[in-house]
Amino acid sequence: MTDAGGTRRGERTRTRLLDAAESLFAEKGFHGVTVRAIARQADSDPALVAYYFGGKRELFDAVLLRRAEELNEIRLAELAACEANAGPEGPTLEAIIHAFTHPLLDRSANGGPGWKSYFALVGQVTNSPEWGVAIMSKYFDPIVRRFLDAVRRALPDAPEEELFWSYHFLSGALVLTFADTGRIDALSGGLCKSSDLEAVTERMPEFLAAGFKRMAQRQSSKTQATETHFYTAPDGIRTYYRRYPAQGDSGKTPVLCLHGLTRNSRDFEDLAPIVAESGRSVIALDVRGRGRSDYDSQIENYNPAKYVEDVIGVLDELGWSQVISIGTSMGGLMTMILSTLRPKLLTGVVMNDIGPELDPAGLKRIQGYVGGAGKFANWDEAGEALRAINGVAFPRETGADFWIAFAKRTCRALDTGEIVLDYDANISKPVKDGDVAPPDLWPFFEGLEGIPLLLVRGAISDLLAMDCVEEMSRRHGDMELAQVPDVGHAPLLTEPEALEPIKAFLNRLD
Repeated sequence: MTDAGGTRRGERTRTRLLDAAESLFAEKGFHGVTVRAIARQADSDPALVAYYFGGKRELFDAVLLRRAEELNEIRLAELAACEANAGPEGPTLEAIIHAFTHPLLDRSANGGPGWKSYFALVGQVTNSPEWGVAIMSKYFDPIVRRFLDAVRRALPDAPEEELFWSYHFLSGALVLTFADTGRIDALSGGLCKSSDLEAVTERMPEFLAAGFKRMAQRQSSKTQATETHFYTAPDGIRTYYRRYPAQGDSGKTPVLCLHGLTRNSRDFEDLAPIVAESGRSVIALDVRGRGRSDYDSQIENYNPAKYVEDVIGVLDELGWSQVISIGTSMGGLMTMILSTLRPKLLTGVVMNDIGPELDPAGLKRIQGYVGGAGKFANWDEAGEALRAINGVAFPRETGADFWIAFAKRTCRALDTGEIVLDYDANISKPVKDGDVAPPDLWPFFEGLEGIPLLLVRGAISDLLAMDCVEEMSRRHGDMELAQVPDVGHAPLLTEPEALEPIKAFLNRLD
């Protein structure tokens, strides 16, 4: 058994190796340093690098992790204090940026040579295609996402892509500052010094906040020229919808986008602009009880027939006498009902992974999760929860970014910072009672006779069986089928196997 003295000696040796490696890696880069050189500077044996760390790459990781853990704890604490000390309107953007950047600048200025070497090393890693993505994601992405969540609450209307671009520019400013190149010294004739971190700390939050605010005013490329509207039904419930005006002069039939059971109009924020660019106006609704639409205290109104009444009200308000419908799951059921209530309304239909028969396996899965507890501490946690529910539909999507993006279309952030599902939990009652759809949908499907139909199916769908697809094709005289490989219920419609058939289908309608 190792005695206490031996343990302390081992810890000192390990620390000397880390200090030496940090200094040499910062000065010469990973490939410019040998294990022997590190051991020599640490006054140690090269074999001890293998003993304590395993190898040079593992030592490199240990160097980054040592200060990253400490730094991230401090930044989290400063962000938490910033929010706790703010008034009811929350912290200012400047305060959030100060809490995020101050620990870095303070330790670079006052933490001693080790911290300066560390930040120089971080700058190298950030600028290296070989190391940047993997290492920065591993050690810094969680704190960056926490920072961006705070920024979102300060800038609730900022387009997502502009927030990420703003962070990209913030990161660049920090890296250049840590590089201490002396460039500003020469440009200013000595008026400013790149080593003057006190001056940087004083100015950087104000400068970066102005940039974030200006970028937040830009329109997202995904929502460019988007108009937001509300339709008020006779019972007083407001239905929110987004309108994407057609690009260019066009008399083409407009497109109606209808989402699935627990979804909302954000599901179409990628597809809708593409369709609008082709010369068609597009609207995407939040069905009552979802997204920005009102919740209904009369739970019995949470059914497709009532939703279709709202859709008809929206279309009448717009003066649209004919539309092409793109309906995902429940949106496809609504489309079939719509065809029977307004026989001349639809000139084309895209149904996404839905048919007149619902596979019991998929229906049981949906009944199992809809309306369940949905409150999460942050977007990472929300993404993991949705992956647990929907991973069966997207088995190839294993990255956190996909599921966080999925969560942002399914959930919303509260003022407290918590993330919740963006629908009324009461929509689950009709589903669990078996009222999600009429018992026999084939008569509604017959309403699509004579209307061109594109059926998109996830190749591993557990809700739309191939037997049903074949029967739909047999009964309908003009049905095309597009299958999306390795996707279940339901495709996002931006997959090439779905998007290209949709574009071709729309082009042939008028």
